[in-house]
Amino acid sequence: KQMTRFTRVPRLASLLAVLGLMLIGIALPVLAQEATPSPLYALPDARRAWLSSSNMVALGEDNRTLVTANMLSNSISVLNVSNDALREIPVGQDPRSVALTNGDGLAVVANRGDGTASIVDLETDVVRTVPLGGLWPYGVVTNETDMAYVSLFGSDAVAAINLTTGTLVETYATPDAPAGLALWGDFLYVTHFWSGQVSLIYLPGKRVVATISTGQDTGLSQ
Repeated sequence: KQMTRFTRVPRLASLLAVLGLMLIGIALPVLAQEATPSPLYALPDARRAWLSSSNMVALGEDNRTLVTANMLSNSISVLNVSNDALREIPVGQDPRSVALTNGDGLAVVANRGDGTASIVDLETDVVRTVPLGGLWPYGVVTNETDMAYVSLFGSDAVAAINLTTGTLVETYATPDAPAGLALWGDFLYVTHFWSGQVSLIYLPGKRVVATISTGQDTGLSQ
């Protein structure tokens, strides 16, 4: 009986030690998460298409409507490539890029010369001119429905426009000289003309969440 009592004590001690290690193993990740929480992002469906600013040219989803920004004539040209029908619509000063919305016949034009964006009905004319509150609008991309994003090259920011109301709703500060834009769900990627950096704006957070360098010798990144 005495021998049995002595052999049970080490077994009990070993069991308590194992349980203690398990509790520590569970507690450490929890403490680490509370001390340094990681941001959680809602990823789009992997099959969702990217949308990017194409600078001077935009192609409609019908693969027939082609729109070009004409910086020397302060206009856009609308071409139907199936029948060569062409019309020119005056916009703001020095238009640098154009993007098309999804299926409703609207174009959004970034006018570098007067710091505005033009919302254009391709069948008629400019329906709204939106002051962007910044210098040198450059790239523009739409989310296919109700929002457009314009890089403000001279103000180190990206402007968000509500296309339904035709108003500026938000401005996101960025590193120097934002230029090209690419949109995937809530993720807006921005190139920076002189540095060659690429920034990521997470739109629900309304701020730049990451910036990476593409190399010390890169630049002129549209």
